[in-house]
Amino acid sequence: MSKLPGYFEISTGSSGEGVEGNHLSAGLQARLEWVEGVPVLTNTGAAGQVRINSVPLAPGVPYLLQPGDRITIGGITLTWTAGLEIPKPIAEPMLAPVAQPEPAQPTQYTLMVKTANWSKAFPLTGEIIRLGRAVDNDIPIDDKLVSRYHAQLLRRGDDYEIVDLGSVNGLAFQNNRITKRILVNGDVIGISRSITLTYHAPQSPAVTPSPTQEPEIPETLIKAAKAAASPLSPLEEPPAPDKTVVMPKKSTRTPETPSTVVVAKKPSELPKSQVPNQTVDQPKPAAGSPSTIISPKQPTSPGDLGETAAVDMASVVESGFDQQFIPAVTPRDTQIPYLIIHLPDRTWEVDFDRERLTIGRSDDNDIQIRDDSISRRHALIERRGDGFLLRDADSRNGVWLGKRRIDQHRLRDGDVISLGRAKLIFKGGFKLDDLTLIGAPRIDSRPVRRSVVFVPGFGGSELWLGSEKIWPAPKTIISNPEIFRLPGDTRIQARNIVSDVVIIPGIMKQEQYSRLGDYLESGLGYERGKDLFEFAYDWRQDIRLNSQRLAQAIDGWKIRSPITIIAHSLGTLVSRYYVDKFGGKDKVERLVLMGGPQYGTPKSLAIIMVGPGLLPFGFGDERMRRVLNTMPSSYQILPIYPCVFDQYGRQVDLLEDESWLPENQRPFLGMARSFRKELGFQASVPAVSIFGYGLKTVLRMKVNRRSDGSWDKMEPLDELGGDSTVPAGSAVLQNSEIHPVRQEHGSLYVDNDVKMRLKVELTRSTTMQRRK
Repeated sequence: MSKLPGYFEISTGSSGEGVEGNHLSAGLQARLEWVEGVPVLTNTGAAGQVRINSVPLAPGVPYLLQPGDRITIGGITLTWTAGLEIPKPIAEPMLAPVAQPEPAQPTQYTLMVKTANWSKAFPLTGEIIRLGRAVDNDIPIDDKLVSRYHAQLLRRGDDYEIVDLGSVNGLAFQNNRITKRILVNGDVIGISRSITLTYHAPQSPAVTPSPTQEPEIPETLIKAAKAAASPLSPLEEPPAPDKTVVMPKKSTRTPETPSTVVVAKKPSELPKSQVPNQTVDQPKPAAGSPSTIISPKQPTSPGDLGETAAVDMASVVESGFDQQFIPAVTPRDTQIPYLIIHLPDRTWEVDFDRERLTIGRSDDNDIQIRDDSISRRHALIERRGDGFLLRDADSRNGVWLGKRRIDQHRLRDGDVISLGRAKLIFKGGFKLDDLTLIGAPRIDSRPVRRSVVFVPGFGGSELWLGSEKIWPAPKTIISNPEIFRLPGDTRIQARNIVSDVVIIPGIMKQEQYSRLGDYLESGLGYERGKDLFEFAYDWRQDIRLNSQRLAQAIDGWKIRSPITIIAHSLGTLVSRYYVDKFGGKDKVERLVLMGGPQYGTPKSLAIIMVGPGLLPFGFGDERMRRVLNTMPSSYQILPIYPCVFDQYGRQVDLLEDESWLPENQRPFLGMARSFRKELGFQASVPAVSIFGYGLKTVLRMKVNRRSDGSWDKMEPLDELGGDSTVPAGSAVLQNSEIHPVRQEHGSLYVDNDVKMRLKVELTRSTTMQRRK
């Protein structure tokens, strides 16, 4: 081993014995250097000659050494033990230690990313730093185990906080799954067994021990350091209380910082093992761990750690509180164009990261679509100036724009191209300023603004009992959820659209519904009560009853045609039934359906089923579910397509086979069955389906059936196939236009891409067909 300025060079002789050499040595294998105080090893030889923990280190790729790492070079195996004196050898040393100055402490924040194939240190300089597989991330990690937008780092004073963005494989710290953590110097965050993120922060100068004093290394520190560098065990979701509450923060309430309704048990109601003094997302470092010893400024208060604390909600709700809605999706840069590919069973997006993209079924295409309706080489897209040209590549089934077959076409924002069974949706990009309409809109050359009726989803309307608002009201939900049972108190009335963020763990998480109306007013010039009407309804009741009340409300408002109904979730079914059964098709020009369970959602099973051990953790409090299963609307969103199978692989027909439900709930199933037969499978007016994709969503349910047909266990099976609540396939109404967006269910109506679509819908030429 030879020392050049700033680094060591390690070589072996032809016999495999360690010899002292230099950078011209024929046996040169590796280089060891300090980069910003971090030990980095680089393979300077051929592929396969250097291994770290038995994994080959690719030539020229730097690797961040961790305590306990085993380095194999030729026939020699070394173990990296940072901070320890090299013991004096008894025999002739294979590697002679060379005097080295004390390594400098890091002078900047860095994140060392280590995968199975490469390692790289990324400087952290911004307030928000995003990492993931997509090329537009600040820290791109091109690995299939990493989600497109996996996590982000947020500057918190002198530190950074890492936050999971709803990724598939998540984040882990010390083998515990986390959703966020305030990082301290030396923290190792895992994405999988082979991908780790090591955080380094500037440190205060350490006290240098006397030259004659042997530094004493505690055994606990050595074990903790080795544990931090050891391979991660498979990531599993840790058990958590059915209900938690996030410690509130006080802030001025504005449309962008809404009040939040978060439901939780009181500490006294939690089992002793579930009363947290710190969040499971923030496992306490073991005594003597690097996190404890290296950082003398480690935060200690719950607020600094970002912990989830159980609090006395009865006292909190008296004064009200505000809590920031943390989205599961990081917004894209709206100015960067991209392509979405949609098939009935899957949807994904592709960035334009090269000048030419080929599309086809074979695996040598840039965009591979595995479907037999797609030719091996079906089409290609080429960049032309500041745009893109799509060309057919002599495919069998052709390339179609609407009902017209095309040979080539210059893509425009919003184009939906058909290739066999696949749909290609082109997102051309826009500036945020484009969301605002300057001046009055002109429709068919006339200065007119379409009338809009907004119908929110489940839980989207305030419920009042006399002068008391009972929904959303944390005090009522916690202390007396039974007030929402049906038939219940007949004096309860629906008033107003919900203007709070509502979070009930395992059941719902939704943004302020009022924000949609706020955008239509501020961005497009609408006025509530004049050309914008918000329909509040009792979402617990039968959808057909609420559709009748929608008809009465529209008649009473005397709304000018043409009418566009914008609806979300359960509201899409209310709107469709109104159009089909209560005369709405003669007044409504178009339906804009966002995240609608058009053919049901498997997640609805989790809110109506009760019983010990029936559901895994994370599906809401059983007391609340006993209330929800008295509501007809909960059954009317049951899936009507095959997605529930028993332990023998046999399908369970939820609407026809009543044996799976207790007898007291079966009348609700009859109401759901008749509702579905009356509604049909498509709308009688033009419609557009806005649906979420790419998020972990329950797509199927595996159940264990007893001999009488009842269930004693349910196992939700989720994939990246929807908006976290409704599967993408169920949210697309037959024969409707489609508008996919990577967004979670409770935020669809505040998404900027959706707002742009609403602007297009409300300023387009009239499509209403007058019926005689």
